[in-house]
Amino acid sequence: VERGAWKDWIADIAAFEPVAVPEIPPQEETMPEVAGARILLESAEVLTVMWARPEDSREMAWEQRIAPLRMTARTRQRGGTDPLPFSVSIGSPGQEELSGMSRTLLELLESRHGTLPAGGRVVINSPDLAQQPPPPRLQSISAAAAVLADAAISGREPDAVILGVVDEAGAFKLPTRFWDQLRALGAGTGGRLVLPKEASEYLPSMLALEKPQIFFEYEILLAEDFEELVAFAARTPDEPMAKWMAGFREIRGKAGSQPIGQYVANIHVRRRLIDLVQTAPAHFSAKMLAIQGAGNRPVHVTRAVLASELRLAIEPMAWMMKAQLINRNPEDLDRLGSTYELCRAQVDQLIRYTSKEDRAMLDRVQGMLTGIRTMDRAARTRSDNYDQQYAIVLANNKLLEAYQTVVAEIAAASGEAVPPPGE
Repeated sequence: VERGAWKDWIADIAAFEPVAVPEIPPQEETMPEVAGARILLESAEVLTVMWARPEDSREMAWEQRIAPLRMTARTRQRGGTDPLPFSVSIGSPGQEELSGMSRTLLELLESRHGTLPAGGRVVINSPDLAQQPPPPRLQSISAAAAVLADAAISGREPDAVILGVVDEAGAFKLPTRFWDQLRALGAGTGGRLVLPKEASEYLPSMLALEKPQIFFEYEILLAEDFEELVAFAARTPDEPMAKWMAGFREIRGKAGSQPIGQYVANIHVRRRLIDLVQTAPAHFSAKMLAIQGAGNRPVHVTRAVLASELRLAIEPMAWMMKAQLINRNPEDLDRLGSTYELCRAQVDQLIRYTSKEDRAMLDRVQGMLTGIRTMDRAARTRSDNYDQQYAIVLANNKLLEAYQTVVAEIAAASGEAVPPPGE
């Protein structure tokens, strides 16, 4: 009974036993993240065309060639909780042209993705960007660089050759000297080549020059803007695109060793190409091959393409505009004849592809080239006679004047700036 009197006054023994306190793991300091804004792809690569200096050149020459452009991306952290700003860098520090391109890409990415990944750093580089070409040459690679930078955020890996430039609003346009870049591609292996829609004005001239193989060696797609460029360059395309790409691969795969012209002239092949164009109007390879197969290819190049071809044809004589030929340097004299033959052969090849309306421009180039032979004869004169020396100076001046006139006409016809003498 006495025990009952203490009931509820004293707690059970279990209440006096020690209570285990759960351990709380230490909290790691992390950078604040915005949902949906982080680096999703750490590396990627596309191909484009860049200016480079040939290793075997004896001069300070530059050429355009296809080369890889690579992207690496990561998230940087620093002490404290404030994240570093998102950044894009192209090439080496101090290259103003590429720095301006980086700023353009940042604005484009902000317009597409809104808030960019805090602390994100995207680096785009290539061995061919190590040396900066002198003006008027420009590294027109902003479209390829923009696709790589966008891939770091979207996680959508690209796999294509990309030619063109973009602005901060997403406009996708032709690069400077687009035709030169197109010719610099060389033989392809069937990969995608994504170009601005404006390229449709140039590409038919490839058929005129009897080079339909480019439309087999590259699956050429024309994009309206940056959004289409990203979609067309994706390694894993959307389902509709994947379907018509598979259709083109099948067409191309059945060609075997047949000549391209003969193969696409087959009524069944031509019909499949036409069906593909109707399904995918942006598929320019299919469109050009269908035209080739129907026997309706153009026979003359456009005036802009002719101008570009003529400029390339006379490039071997650019050294003459810098050399002091009136001093009759023996090494320079030996180059005059071979330079004339090389330029003349390339110009003459264009005669059959030139329309009557554009023939006058080609004739003026041929006339200018004859001045090289005149200069050759005058410069090789061994006498110190004043009249002969005057003939050398006169021939040199006439050649320089004719060259500058021709170069200005070519630049106007191709819509380019007139380059400095010798460029």
